[in-house]
Amino acid sequence: MKKNTKRNIIHAIVEHPTEEKIISLKWKDFNWKTLITGGIEDGESPIEAAKREIIEETGFSNLQYVKTLPYKIFAEFYAHHKKVNRAVFTSVVYFKLKDLERKEVAPEEKKLHEVEWINLKDIGTLAPVSEMEHILKWLKEGDTAYTGEGILMDSGENNGLTSEEARRKITEAVGGKMVTKYKLRDWIFSRQRYWGEPIPIINCGKCGYVPVPEKELPVKLPEVKNYKPTDNGESPLASISKWVNVKCPKCKGRALRETDTMPNWAGSSWYYLRYTDPKNKKEFASKKNLKYWTPVDWYNGGMEHVTLHLLYSRFWHKFLYDMKLVPTKEPYLKRTAHGMISAEGGEKMSKSKGNIVNPDQIVKLYGADTLRLYEMFIGPFDQTVVWNTDSIIGPRRFLEKVWKNRNENLSLHKIL
Repeated sequence: MKKNTKRNIIHAIVEHPTEEKIISLKWKDFNWKTLITGGIEDGESPIEAAKREIIEETGFSNLQYVKTLPYKIFAEFYAHHKKVNRAVFTSVVYFKLKDLERKEVAPEEKKLHEVEWINLKDIGTLAPVSEMEHILKWLKEGDTAYTGEGILMDSGENNGLTSEEARRKITEAVGGKMVTKYKLRDWIFSRQRYWGEPIPIINCGKCGYVPVPEKELPVKLPEVKNYKPTDNGESPLASISKWVNVKCPKCKGRALRETDTMPNWAGSSWYYLRYTDPKNKKEFASKKNLKYWTPVDWYNGGMEHVTLHLLYSRFWHKFLYDMKLVPTKEPYLKRTAHGMISAEGGEKMSKSKGNIVNPDQIVKLYGADTLRLYEMFIGPFDQTVVWNTDSIIGPRRFLEKVWKNRNENLSLHKIL
């Protein structure tokens, strides 16, 4: 295998002259489709390199330049077709064909791949998916500055530095210093549900807001048949008079319970600690059990859930630590998040967009094991990947081969 090589390359988007389709290259020795891709030679601009690659690989030459992605995409990968590790800076150049006039393509190019038109919206399904995400966002949102992490280019003495290295170096150069500030995202208490945790407060006309006495905690939800929302926006609990009307703990006069409830983040921020000693009626949880079971070794989940839950549960844990109810300063030792599965075309899956995938239909057609295997090998665990229903046939064929070989081996065993 060759050494790791650094290159400046191009991806060329070539749009059909009359339809919303673009050229993809379907590779003959590899199960993938890509944009037109190639290296930038010495003295070439990205536009010149893109034109040369388009003509060489497709034969189309009547090109109208449209635009160039305003930043370069950095990526490291193993190039199977060249058998080489690569670190590349990719310029993305967009063209539109004036017509479909086409020259003959060289035989060596024909051996590698063939032209296949795909819908422009399906560009997110091409390889490499990580780079297509940048391109898809650009096509949807237009020219915007890149604000993510990466490697600096065209930055003078800071060329080649990672974003983190550059931030520190530039901060030092201007006489500044690095500081970290935290802001906890506000919780949403406005969305009221019957099953939210009751807030242990009583509203008295004479004494004001009075906490529920500790001996009466926890405040339990009433068992009712109807817990539909009210018409005036109040909590469903507000209409349950038997539960709402109470005596004030201070003056013993007429008072009302607080009917707003906490958001679902509240209970889920600490209940895992209670799991260590769920039947303990004397204390939060025994110190022995908490010391044995906490902190959590590894917290993994979806990006949207884990990020918010991590913030809130850590906030609660810090409070409980200050109250000397838990033995550790931190709730978790390690946190990871798995990537999201985007809908076909690269969009986020959403019921409102009607692009979610119904697993029941896939299980009915291909079987549950096929679906499980496809999800396991759909892409890197921690990265966003694009769902492609057409690719499910691959795991299905693999399982059929395994099953066939298993039956053949059993038959041979019986014969022997």
